[in-house]
Amino acid sequence: MRVVGADSFARFLAGGSTASLLELGDAGPTVRAWQRSLDVWRAKTTSPIAALTPDGSFGPTTQAATEALQASANLVPDGVVGAKTRRALAQALAGARAG
Repeated sequence: MRVVGADSFARFLAGGSTASLLELGDAGPTVRAWQRSLDVWRAKTTSPIAALTPDGSFGPTTQAATEALQASANLVPDGVVGAKTRRALAQALAGARAG
């Protein structure tokens, strides 16, 4: 397990984090922040995925939710959070606030 911490989530979303990827098995406060934001996206869409528990552990449910976001943004649904996935979530949340 890789622990991802100390970076602010805003910096992570902007792509400036030293932890450039989040993936299955990662853990820490950045994963928890990803889960919270991803769950906000889930609640504002028609996605059938289950609600996320922001426990800071990137497990199968977080991976499935990440894949759902990626598919909705026409990205390859690999479940790995990189720059394109971060940008997709930021844009989706900005669009949800504007709508």
